[in-house]
Amino acid sequence: MKSRYVILHLNFPVASVVFDDKYSILKIEKVYDKERLPIGLYTKQLNVSDLNEWLFSRAIPQKRTGLKFILEATNTSSNKELLIKNLGLGLTDNYWIKPEKLDLSWEKVNFFENNFSEVVNSVYLKHSSKKDIAIDADKLTPNNASSGMLPKGWICKSNKRYMIKGSELLNYQEPYNEVIISRWLNGLGVDHVKYKLKLIEKRPYSICENMLGKDEELIHACYVSNLLKRDNKKSYLDHYINCCKELGLDDSIRRALDNMIIIDYISANIDRHWSNFGIIRDSITLRVKRLAPLYDNGAALFAKIPTLDIKIENKDLKCQSFNSKQTGNIKLVTNFDILENPSIHNLIDISAEEFTKNIHMDNKRKNEIIFRIKQRIKTARKIK
Repeated sequence: MKSRYVILHLNFPVASVVFDDKYSILKIEKVYDKERLPIGLYTKQLNVSDLNEWLFSRAIPQKRTGLKFILEATNTSSNKELLIKNLGLGLTDNYWIKPEKLDLSWEKVNFFENNFSEVVNSVYLKHSSKKDIAIDADKLTPNNASSGMLPKGWICKSNKRYMIKGSELLNYQEPYNEVIISRWLNGLGVDHVKYKLKLIEKRPYSICENMLGKDEELIHACYVSNLLKRDNKKSYLDHYINCCKELGLDDSIRRALDNMIIIDYISANIDRHWSNFGIIRDSITLRVKRLAPLYDNGAALFAKIPTLDIKIENKDLKCQSFNSKQTGNIKLVTNFDILENPSIHNLIDISAEEFTKNIHMDNKRKNEIIFRIKQRIKTARKIK
């Protein structure tokens, strides 16, 4: 059965679309406001494929562990149905969807100002299969619109929004990594999302406050980079900088991006893909305000690599931002001043301190990771 919906930005209708019975966009009927189309989509003829990709990038990924249980608990058939019933609402931007004839306003439904269900631990954070837990699928929650493979959920506390994020079950390393890199960046004076450790039923999770204010939205780098056609003679980094400048940012972003590359290199972060960095826009004026603070560092410090493979993998770590390899990525850097900051070596002591709290990591793994990080700092200095 086909159904008509309107995509909105705040209270501004952006486009009307038709969904098929499997909750995919079948047809774009009308574009009302090109200026408010998502960045990266309005630079070319809007098509169904691009709009579907953008919309369902907001959904819980199909491969996330625990999705089957979430669908059972919400009595929904797919991550797409769950997102549509949730009106496409999340806590990363001010876009949403609603049935064409439904009378709703942004003020009534958005999660930046309205409270929402906090049923997090029993459903969204656990790798569970209990049959006796049920959630009203019609009750809106940002937990039904959260990208990424790790289990995660949002809670409200003192009128603030916090994300709680889990880990792979082997070493439970990701939450500790978030805290380690957060502490390190704090010492270096690098803008970042501040993470803390939270234990729930003796399992470790990271928790952080939402980086966005109610009139702000995160635009992922993958969409920013669509603004301009890349000159094949330019690096992906130079192209991305040009796209950011097209949106109104200045030359100072180069140093911030250099710092990001250096930090990812030293911390062996293999997961800085194009949805793990970006820019922040004012949703009222549509003006880009700044680069997003660094976030999502859980996959750093060899978190996804078995201990016995760290030595080999360390020689040629993959990269997902501006180059396919870390060694190639860091060669794009033009300013290495951050390596002269005395706090650069604090990663070693901070890592050792936080790793001692993780009872799921043995000493061999802890020592191997710390040794490789020391090596990577030295190598970065030589590249400089």
